[in-house]
Amino acid sequence: MPKYVWGKVERVGGVYLPTLRREFECCGRKYSLEIAPARITDGDTEIECFPSKREEMVEDALRKMMAEGQGIFLDGEAGISFTRYQLQKELKNTGNSYSNQQIKQALTILARTSIELKSEDAEIEIYFSPIETLGFKGKKTKNKLSCASRRSLPEVFRKEVSDLLTTNR
Repeated sequence: MPKYVWGKVERVGGVYLPTLRREFECCGRKYSLEIAPARITDGDTEIECFPSKREEMVEDALRKMMAEGQGIFLDGEAGISFTRYQLQKELKNTGNSYSNQQIKQALTILARTSIELKSEDAEIEIYFSPIETLGFKGKKTKNKLSCASRRSLPEVFRKEVSDLLTTNR
């Protein structure tokens, strides 16, 4: 599914990003995809972002961590509990070094991006975010690195992944 954006996207009025529309084929079936950007704050500024290479690397690292035993089921849906430090370490192992703030921003973009997927024959119509539920918890400390290593971030992948995992058990 072509949900990541590579390169620069023209902003409407120099401020807002338009919804992206893409078409693709998978297993002989044609689909259309609409991606609405995430709106996040960067300091005092509100900006819109599409998932890009960084978000793809973060999502891939989370899937890998899940497949290697960190996956859990929360109310029957697949999820993962991890710290930002664990995620940062996994990303570094794959040659992708990101700061704590960059990782938090990538997770937020994945949670706030809205995607609409429709099959050409109208049998399938799904609305989702790459990360359906995201939570941060922990105590604030002056030492940012130790704070990150103590923070637990439960993350629930979208229902389609859960269904796929439980079907293939």
